[in-house]
Amino acid sequence: RETMAMSQVIAIIFVLISDVLIYLSLPLQIRILIVIIFPKKKLNLDPSFQTIIIHATIANLIFALDHCFIQEPASLGFLFDVYQLLGPYLAKIELIKSTLVITIGSILHLVLSATRLTAIIVPMSHARIWSGKKLPYGCAALWIIAAIGACPLFLPNATKVGIITNVFNSTGIEFFFVGQYTIFYSIGCSLVAGVVEVFTLLAYAALLARLNSFRRYSVSGAESVRRTTRGVIRTTIASIMISMGSWLILVFFIFYYGYQITLGRGPPFSTQEFSVIFKLLNAINNVLTPWVIFLGFPKVREIVFHRESSIPDALTVMPHNHTSSTTPRTQIIRRPPSMMSSKYEPPSLHFAHSLASLTGERKYSLSGAENVKRAANGVIRTTLASVLISMGSWILVFFFIYLYTYQFLIGNSPFTKLEFALWFKFLNGINNVLTPWVLLLSFPKVRNIVFIRESTGSDAVLPPRNPPRSMPRLR
Repeated sequence: RETMAMSQVIAIIFVLISDVLIYLSLPLQIRILIVIIFPKKKLNLDPSFQTIIIHATIANLIFALDHCFIQEPASLGFLFDVYQLLGPYLAKIELIKSTLVITIGSILHLVLSATRLTAIIVPMSHARIWSGKKLPYGCAALWIIAAIGACPLFLPNATKVGIITNVFNSTGIEFFFVGQYTIFYSIGCSLVAGVVEVFTLLAYAALLARLNSFRRYSVSGAESVRRTTRGVIRTTIASIMISMGSWLILVFFIFYYGYQITLGRGPPFSTQEFSVIFKLLNAINNVLTPWVIFLGFPKVREIVFHRESSIPDALTVMPHNHTSSTTPRTQIIRRPPSMMSSKYEPPSLHFAHSLASLTGERKYSLSGAENVKRAANGVIRTTLASVLISMGSWILVFFFIYLYTYQFLIGNSPFTKLEFALWFKFLNGINNVLTPWVLLLSFPKVRNIVFIRESTGSDAVLPPRNPPRSMPRLR
């Protein structure tokens, strides 16, 4: 009995970790997809890598949206009557996601490994091999084939809805295939994805065998060659990390079936344990792509955070041998056209100014000396951050007001004990994570230190260490 209780506790922990990973990464997935499809400036990504990442992110986003709004609420029993009523329709979406969409992700991993293999083995021909419309058309064809393959699931009696008892010992809803559809879709897609991942592993093994010979270009040759080589290696490492989630799933299935075949015993896990482990591995596989892209490529991070240039309209430069007391000559450094307007406001302060205008504070941030405007903007930014940090506690207060008001007026609780515990834990989790995320997203200096990013500006313009005898005049 103690073993069963411990097993259930571990299952609950796995489910909570899976949900936290997917729910918290969903906004990042959406933002990464927008940034890669509609970049505001050059991302410095390999075109073939960028194309595949777009389609892989779309597949991951479909998986995450289904998990957040169909699979997980239904299995936990939220809005039970609604999901039971819509179950016959939602089952088709959920089962397409859990079979065809996951298989598309595995195939994209294989194509990604092929592009990295050519970049390492035949770097001079890599761009020519993947140039043109071959890769976009191939990815589009993959989606079309998947859409055609999903059509039979919309026929009657292809899927069904079942009532289950979840890890929290409450009633939930799960979706199943019917009859032969289980063989064609569940087993068939699993086999295809497994074989594809084996070929992906072989491709990366061949790549790693040639990587040492390729790395010599990163320490010798012209600076442009070394920079390009380091970029190829960075992209290759990112590709390997993106594929690791699928490899974990492959290892899990090899162990699961290998255990039964070699020892002649039953499954090493119960049905519930298998389900929660598989859910956790799928969650890891789903969130790897956006986080690897976000953490591995500085240009993507800059656009995700809406970081603007800090260069002023003009910069006064004092030559190192300038001794005259007259006005120094200046070198004009132009801002981008979008920043030349006197009414320009950074996006991060637009909402702050809109809110501050209600109290008359904005006049300080739009007029007066530059230091007054900067100080006013800082006060507004800090005030907004303080409001956002406090919102978690306010939500908890409103939750308890609703709970006790409902009990006082109706005479019973609106939630069961389990539902109350889950809601209270969820709201406490939001309250707990608000402070670090608000600080990270609202204050650029904090982000620079967190990511160990050096400042791009300096307090003074310093002369070169070995200046020429005659300093050119700046005009």
